[in-house]
Amino acid sequence: MAVTYQSVGAESYGTTDTATTAAPSGVAAGDLLLCQLYTRGTTHYTPASPPTGWTLVASQLDSATNYGDIYVYWRIADGSGDDTPSITLSATPTSGWHTRMIRLTGHDSTTPIDATAGANRAGSSDTAEIPTATAARNGSLAICFGGKLASSTDLDQTWPSGWTEIYDDFRTTDYRSLLAAGYDDIDAGAMSGGQDTAGWDSSLSGTVAMLTVIVQPPAGGGGSVIPVFRHHFTEQGIG
Repeated sequence: MAVTYQSVGAESYGTTDTATTAAPSGVAAGDLLLCQLYTRGTTHYTPASPPTGWTLVASQLDSATNYGDIYVYWRIADGSGDDTPSITLSATPTSGWHTRMIRLTGHDSTTPIDATAGANRAGSSDTAEIPTATAARNGSLAICFGGKLASSTDLDQTWPSGWTEIYDDFRTTDYRSLLAAGYDDIDAGAMSGGQDTAGWDSSLSGTVAMLTVIVQPPAGGGGSVIPVFRHHFTEQGIG
């Protein structure tokens, strides 16, 4: 059995102290739901606790001027209203929040999250590396969530070979932000697609927050330790 990406809900955004998100299509009891929250403003807006029935996977906080922070939560769906959470922030983000939720199957129903790794790409550069993590089971899935303050120019993001884009959102109304996620199957012995380097058409300044999450299948599918190598993704059209 392998972990499999199934669907993604519509993007949600707002400028209140409560973030909401739309459920993916086809949610059934037992599915794994992952919700990405991105906030930006003049400080951190860390929720005091996860929403009801959800567990925090990890967060990646940016302490630079823009305070662009990522939070990822997980839940095993049961068909109740808690499958679509409301996340109470510590205050109203001055530059808003941005969310998206994905649905997976084939996961370990007790301990779906194997490992995480986060990093902030600061300064000006034409690349941003996907953080390195390690998977313990064959059939795992590596998912990378990204977030950044955006300019008024639209974003065109390209993932490296072997990765599949889940979403690439660009928001200019009320505030400017980008939200992105992609995944890569982790097979026995190696990451598919090898190691690739890509870049922007021009240098991108400011912090890009990146968070890799490894979702594992049930035990018994193999015991190889499989590295998630450093990858890069491309963002184009950002000034």
